[in-house]
Amino acid sequence: MYKMSLEVFVNPIITLIINIYRFSFRYGSWACCFTYGCWFGVEGLVTAGEPIDSPALKLCCKFLLSHQRENGGKLSYNIKHAFIRKKLISLFIIKGWGEDFTSCYDKNYAEKGMYSYGDDGSGVVNTAWALLALSCAKTSDINAVKRGVAYLMARQLPSGDWPQQGISGVTNRSVGITYTSYRNVFPIWALGRCIETYGDAISAQK
Repeated sequence: MYKMSLEVFVNPIITLIINIYRFSFRYGSWACCFTYGCWFGVEGLVTAGEPIDSPALKLCCKFLLSHQRENGGKLSYNIKHAFIRKKLISLFIIKGWGEDFTSCYDKNYAEKGMYSYGDDGSGVVNTAWALLALSCAKTSDINAVKRGVAYLMARQLPSGDWPQQGISGVTNRSVGITYTSYRNVFPIWALGRCIETYGDAISAQK
């Protein structure tokens, strides 16, 4: 009885999330924007019982994977610690995700949104959100996950902190907000989930 009453509320929400994604590739304007929205949408669908092989989840993963950036060479040479550099090379190449609040304003993925504030167009917060979504959906593209993990590892500072980059929060579509904790909370979360989801495959060489 109780389960049936929950399904009355949950099922229409699942349909709503899927339809919103299908027609606009986004879920809202509370952070920047598509990577954040995809993560929330995936979390909601998986938690509500949507199967991992569902077309909606596969479509979301395809969208995120299509926006992973080619930005490995320059960044890898800036890593001072030889051990970390060697480890990252074993993870193939460093690739992240990046966009800024103009994604929300323009309702279009800001391909160059992090060029001024990140690393050749990538940022630690957007990369963490993309990895959280992909690992929650258990994407089969482990190489893409490894490259994102490598990017987060490369950007971590000797203190354990991550650098403050561009604005990652937004409200009412056009009001940018800097949440300074985002740069640490989400990379740590993403790294932990990727290891939990993929285990030794994350560190295995190609």
